Amino acid sequence: PLAPLPTPLAYTAGGLIGQVAYLIGGSSSPDATSASNRLFALDLDRADAEWTELQPMPAPGRILPVVGIHGGALYVFSGASLTPNAEGGPERTSLTDAWRFYPVTGWKAISGLPRAVVAAPTPASPVGKGLLLIFGGDDGTLSDFQPRSEQPGFTRQILGYDTLTNTWVSHGELPVDTQSPVTTTTVDW
Repeated sequence: PLAPLPTPLAYTAGGLIGQVAYLIGGSSSPDATSASNRLFALDLDRADAEWTELQPMPAPGRILPVVGIHGGALYVFSGASLTPNAEGGPERTSLTDAWRFYPVTGWKAISGLPRAVVAAPTPASPVGKGLLLIFGGDDGTLSDFQPRSEQPGFTRQILGYDTLTNTWVSHGELPVDTQSPVTTTTVDW
């Protein structure tokens, strides 16, 4: 078992740089009306390690972001911010910003996404020398679709972020006949 987090969090994303686990974002309860921008780290080489809170991301807190690891950096893409709606419940706003975190130098804003990728399978898949692929995700365009039972699903577009040129490129679509997956994990296969 790992050390418990210092606060309850759900809808986070995380990754490994070496033997250090990083966890970003999330919310503290199902009815939360704000999301976290806090970053936590856990050194997996130490049996007695506790989660350490690092510099928060200098951006809105978010749930369901996509992360990627490349070149010793943690990349954070999209997600949804939370604010209270008229009834006091949570309202989501899809985000298109992107950030890079180096453990030594901290946070830096990078080129924003051409569309939101909320809850896309994470982590972003590294390909080649510097490409991170993001598969599908919720772009927010159907968030008010009614009736919800007939919502047609999420985009199947694959986006590629080039870490060397700080640019985004479309890489086709997922070859699936059903809805694009969300809130799941990618696996390097």
